[in-house]
Amino acid sequence: MCGGLIFNNKDELIRVYFPVPYSTIYYIDSKGVTNKAFWGIRGESEFSDLIFPKTGWAKIESIKSGYWNRFNPEKVYIPAYKYMEKDPNGNSHWFELKDNEFIMGLLVKSYEHPFVYVITIPSPKDYAHIHDRWVFVVEKDNLDKGLSITSG
Repeated sequence: MCGGLIFNNKDELIRVYFPVPYSTIYYIDSKGVTNKAFWGIRGESEFSDLIFPKTGWAKIESIKSGYWNRFNPEKVYIPAYKYMEKDPNGNSHWFELKDNEFIMGLLVKSYEHPFVYVITIPSPKDYAHIHDRWVFVVEKDNLDKGLSITSG
């Protein structure tokens, strides 16, 4: 599962790693507005009063089953330049996105804070040796396809 992201913000590379508490990532909402949100929730001390899942990822299967509906999620696009997956030995593998690709995310909001969870799918066969889950990437030309992933 994606453990790190790199964003290219005006030729400055911004590295974000999920294990770091209060990590924030960029996202683009359905109106095309870019903003920042916390990358999920890590543990009991971080935002302990919220009922959102304590993770940074949302499985596509749980989204389609309706599990996330109770949080009133919004599908968003994560404009990362690269993402990182760790293999079973703890080695990092970085993957660069094309200019026309986005990582799909799920935005949920509390009264005070937005949170984005990276949407994952089963790993493609070529990468199953690295991890059993993979980020859900969509091409800019297929954004409508990415928007139709939730149930209801």
